[in-house]
Amino acid sequence: MSDRGAGRTRNEDACVARGDLLLVADGMGGYAGGDVAARLAAETLADPPLAAPPQAGAVRAAFERAHGRIREMAARHPGWQEMGTTLTAAWVGQGRLVVGHVGDSRAYLIRGGRATQLTQDHSVAGELMRDGHLTQQEARRHPQRHMLTRSLGGERAPEVDVVEVPLAPGDRLVLCTDGLTGALETDEIARMVSGAHSAREAADALLREAIRRQAPDDVTVVVAFVEADDLEREAAPGSVSMS
Repeated sequence: MSDRGAGRTRNEDACVARGDLLLVADGMGGYAGGDVAARLAAETLADPPLAAPPQAGAVRAAFERAHGRIREMAARHPGWQEMGTTLTAAWVGQGRLVVGHVGDSRAYLIRGGRATQLTQDHSVAGELMRDGHLTQQEARRHPQRHMLTRSLGGERAPEVDVVEVPLAPGDRLVLCTDGLTGALETDEIARMVSGAHSAREAADALLREAIRRQAPDDVTVVVAFVEADDLEREAAPGSVSMS
């Protein structure tokens, strides 16, 4: 689900929830063509889709294709030369979750009522927090929390984070743009998703609450519930790996 935030003239987010692919992209606000960049990124990963679960190299190659398409479009439209987007995509297959990520949109795994953030925010505030200069709460309020250090569409292709997680029945997945995480705390997201009876109910509740709190940015959220039938019998939960 996606909605234009308070005071925004257009929604610059894009999302996909199709088959094995979940995806959110947040076009860079303030730059012309941000919505175009987000749409191009989503279209590139959705068509043709990668076989799930993909290898890390295939994920990075798909992100590079999206980056190239955005650069090509920007070259043809002078007013769009600064356009860019975040991109967080997840594939579910064979009892595993594979996440590719650039920017400050997020992917969460919710298990047993607790949320694990699978992605790192590629922002100035995120980097300062990881270096120990800011607490998590300080990073949420930092004036440069929206200044990205990695995005698709810049002069250089960004480094793509790839995370792989074994899944278990009952796991719940959330992908979202910073319009949601700017309005809700991680534990609030976990509590609302854990208490929902369906993925649609969870996504609707998150979106409504963010809007109620006057989220100033576009809000996009994709939720998936993992059922036993989705997993191979031998798959078992384990630790998160990042490459």
